[in-house]
Amino acid sequence: MSTRRTLPQRREHELIRAVHRPNTAGAMGITIGLGRYDDGRLGEVFLDPDNIDLAPLLRDCAIALSVMLQHGGDMASLRASLTREADGETPCSIVGTVVDAVAEEDFHG
Repeated sequence: MSTRRTLPQRREHELIRAVHRPNTAGAMGITIGLGRYDDGRLGEVFLDPDNIDLAPLLRDCAIALSVMLQHGGDMASLRASLTREADGETPCSIVGTVVDAVAEEDFHG
């Protein structure tokens, strides 16, 4: 396993908003917090869903994403590995929606 790259004590924090629209239920919003290294590379993720029942699951998802990023993981590879609907584009789970939103922001941000 690679060595963890720690984040600076003081760093910018940006917020983005994503909406998961599953085929079987109503849409659900989520606020995504992003922390970056001084060089602009993404280093941490925080998740705050509108649905409080999903908060523990998404906190753990954010921790897993942050650990992956801090150990040099590739968001694009993770994104390509997640389950998609039959159209090949739409994420099946809220985790996929989060990863898509973070990857898009990281690409454009």
